[in-house]
Amino acid sequence: MIIKWATFAGAILLPTMAPSAPAQVLNFTIDGSRSELQLSGAYRGETLIGQALGINTLTTSLTGTISGEWNASASTLSITGGTLSALPLGIQGSSSDYFFSTDSQTFGGQISSLTFSLSSVLENADPTFDVSNFTLEVSGGIFNYLIHGPTGGGTASVLPMTGSLSLQAGLGSYAEDGTEVTLSIPIQTVNSVTLTTQDNQTFPATLFFSGNIVATTPIPEPLSFGFLLPAAAILLRRRRP
Repeated sequence: MIIKWATFAGAILLPTMAPSAPAQVLNFTIDGSRSELQLSGAYRGETLIGQALGINTLTTSLTGTISGEWNASASTLSITGGTLSALPLGIQGSSSDYFFSTDSQTFGGQISSLTFSLSSVLENADPTFDVSNFTLEVSGGIFNYLIHGPTGGGTASVLPMTGSLSLQAGLGSYAEDGTEVTLSIPIQTVNSVTLTTQDNQTFPATLFFSGNIVATTPIPEPLSFGFLLPAAAILLRRRRP
């Protein structure tokens, strides 16, 4: 609690207690230069590899926002919403976020328009917190893939990407530097997708996403409780001559 004093018009007010500030809503902006998401995984025992296109086709940068509530007196943080999007790789004529295949080239594909959000229960963030209670909600994305048949040809299909994924254990952080708040959230999560071959067999493809999200926001002005409720006043009277 903060003790406040006040005087006015020759009166002295006894100290009063100002109520503790409630949780503040913070709107973070993703720092794309420090936020990226890598893709790895496997299909039928073969590791996914990037395509030889002159750039890393298994890593993309992120953009977007994160909303949260911060309670300074309790040092607690909860993530309540926002939207994050993968940035396209910048390959001419393509909007893909990832390009991949296997060593044998029997399987390949791309992911585009990946969007997701994060949410969490109330976390003790002083100044680090465990992200294993976070949920990554995939709200959009397109998974295009091609499975080559043993005698040529193959199966080309498109799958929508949606669903809830849990984050693996890791330490996030909440830090203030005097002018802004920096939020850092490590990402490690796995998604299993069932794919159908040309002869109607089904096999799982494991997609592992890992990386780090860094977001910032200006430190908000403290909530104001400027009013005082005087408990008593002593009036000073001028003596008569």
